[in-house]
Amino acid sequence: MSNATPTISDAQKETCPRTFFFLPTLDFYIFREFMIPFSILLFAFTFLFLIGDVFNDLSDLLEHKASLQLSARYFLLKMPGNIRFVLPISVLLACMYTLANFGRLLRLWGVVLLGNLAGTLLVAWVMLELPIFDSKTDVAFLEVGRKVMKNDISQMFADPQVAARGMRMDLDDGHGNRLPSVRAPMVMSATPLAYDRPSPRLGEHTAEILAELEEPAK
Repeated sequence: MSNATPTISDAQKETCPRTFFFLPTLDFYIFREFMIPFSILLFAFTFLFLIGDVFNDLSDLLEHKASLQLSARYFLLKMPGNIRFVLPISVLLACMYTLANFGRLLRLWGVVLLGNLAGTLLVAWVMLELPIFDSKTDVAFLEVGRKVMKNDISQMFADPQVAARGMRMDLDDGHGNRLPSVRAPMVMSATPLAYDRPSPRLGEHTAEILAELEEPAK
């Protein structure tokens, strides 16, 4: 049995990029969440300033019989000054909106994490306190746990019981690579478990997870 540590091939890295252009995936997600409201606010405020300039200066332009092209150039030249005024408030409001969205997501993640911890503690309490097994079985389970914790990965897979149950298996990752994996300890003859794919590669499901996180905000 080989004890070589599995590594990520170049092909896997190419199919699962961690960056989008020059930004890491998470940074790009945060940048995009900020740029959407910022762009909308900047456009809206600039448009409102443009309407105000039109109402203020249109009479003077008509009085001097300025052409449509000259009037358009006049308002276009005033645009950088308007942007200079609306840029700070647009950045501030966009930051507030983005942080509010992230706060909602953090609360959701906190609830999920709390639920997982509560479930884990409940299962641990049930296993330790309720009389599910007799005392001899409890001692046997604890002894097995202590023995397993002393072994490294190679010793664990070399254990006769682990080998007999076929706990180790190599799964095709879809890119011509065989990845070492661990089979579930339950072996059911009538309804065997199906192992269609190995554990996800680095960043394989990042886009799907970020898409799911965006759905509540829409």
